[in-house]
Amino acid sequence: MIDGNLYNNIPSLKNLVAKCRVKFGSVLVHLYQEPGEPTYQYLDQVKLDFKEGKNPLVDCLVGIGGGSAIDLAKGIATLATNHGKAIEYLGFPKGLNPSIPVIAVPSTAGTGTELAYNAVFIDTDSMTKLGINTTNNYPVLSLLDPEIVSSAPRSVIIASGTGALGRSLETFVTPVGNEISRIFSKEAFRLIMSALPKVLSNPKDMEEWSRMQWGAFFSMAALSNSSSGAAGPICYYLATNCDVPQGLGLGMSAVRFARLNHERGYYGYEELFELLDTTSEKPGSKLEKSGYVVERVEQLFNEIKVPQDLSSFNINPLHYKSLYEFCTVTAKGAFANNPIQLDNEEIGKTIRSLLVD
Repeated sequence: MIDGNLYNNIPSLKNLVAKCRVKFGSVLVHLYQEPGEPTYQYLDQVKLDFKEGKNPLVDCLVGIGGGSAIDLAKGIATLATNHGKAIEYLGFPKGLNPSIPVIAVPSTAGTGTELAYNAVFIDTDSMTKLGINTTNNYPVLSLLDPEIVSSAPRSVIIASGTGALGRSLETFVTPVGNEISRIFSKEAFRLIMSALPKVLSNPKDMEEWSRMQWGAFFSMAALSNSSSGAAGPICYYLATNCDVPQGLGLGMSAVRFARLNHERGYYGYEELFELLDTTSEKPGSKLEKSGYVVERVEQLFNEIKVPQDLSSFNINPLHYKSLYEFCTVTAKGAFANNPIQLDNEEIGKTIRSLLVD
């Protein structure tokens, strides 16, 4: 399973496929070229190329690309050994037959899907996104290749990088985090804050790209051992309904809630202060250090030209009401993972500033 654009632009991937064809008896190649994330309906089409009746035609799947290509590999690995329609396994299915092993080679430094058991898919009938989430999906091997991620377009680097950074912020302050998960959050924050502007200014710097990849990896390790916060449901809604890249929606939302938390008197971000390159005149109090951390993240977003709001995407006035109801009713449990309690008015104002500043 290879992202089609990636395959057409990185000669080493074509060489890899050619070598596999020589070494192994049977190699099937599927190029993922769909717009956006794969659907359950698409899974049902693709699985026919990888199984005959109830018999898998392959004994291993390699997903090379962004979250969509790797999630597709996870989904097909499940459907190769389980014989219902893809939609039947929506959510967190139980009692599955073991999946075919999956090897993950990510082409972005952001989603963390190479570490997670989640696989995201959209139901085109109901326009809901949940996925096929099972521990069978854990990749047996993940390869972080800086050459592959360095070829990503600038917009993808920004979206995926800011998403991983936002994830590190949220997982660090969530009340359901723990001493171990916060170690991952802090390391992710340190690496991404340093490496993201450097890979954008010099995409050929493989050392900094490796740091970005490990930063994204650690941010997902933090999430897997804690929980997302307020930004989680927002980026989910925006990706499903407004074609906003999920990483971008996550990063922009996380920074806005970090600012709101700080202004409401939560200063837990101060523990991240020592991870930043600071001047000799260091802030002294918890309030000052926390504010400095939030300000530095906001400055980074401005420097790399993250949009001030999402008005350039498929946003219309009805989305505000729908997103507000989604956050305050359907997904209100996620807001309990914010370090301070937010009322609906604060949530509404933050959403509105995100959609149109």
